[in-house]
Amino acid sequence: WGHDEEHCPNLIRWRVKDRDVPSEVRVKYALEMKIYESLLDMWNKWYEEWDDQTFPHLTTRFEDLLFHGEEVTRKACECVGGIFTDDFQYVEDSAKPARGIHKGANGLVKAMMQYGDPKKRLVGYTDRDRWYSSKNMDTALMSKYGYKPPPLPAGGNTVKDSS
Repeated sequence: WGHDEEHCPNLIRWRVKDRDVPSEVRVKYALEMKIYESLLDMWNKWYEEWDDQTFPHLTTRFEDLLFHGEEVTRKACECVGGIFTDDFQYVEDSAKPARGIHKGANGLVKAMMQYGDPKKRLVGYTDRDRWYSSKNMDTALMSKYGYKPPPLPAGGNTVKDSS
């Protein structure tokens, strides 16, 4: 999916200036390729599928693991009947390979600095991304997982939808 350091998550194609065109995301799963309208559409559908499951499962948020990793891991382990050991270790490097768009990707400390500071949380989102997300996010899922929608930018969206 097309993004760069300045435009991530790139929900709206930032190079298209006269209308809002979502930035399509293609995901290759084990048995099929799925195409989503945007990264937000993928997030909505991924969590909707998990939310609809009837079998017991445990969902953890990235932020909870990032800021309370040992505690969350301990509770998850207890929940599934595991035995938590005392050799818990944080991995400080990025899980993504350091090439292409992922060169310089967030490791543990950089992620904590970005996601732990409300002023930096929306870095990379354009005003158009924020307007798009306000119209397309699954607000029930956002609420269920304890997320609040990002504040809308001042003024109105001056670019028309592609639909």
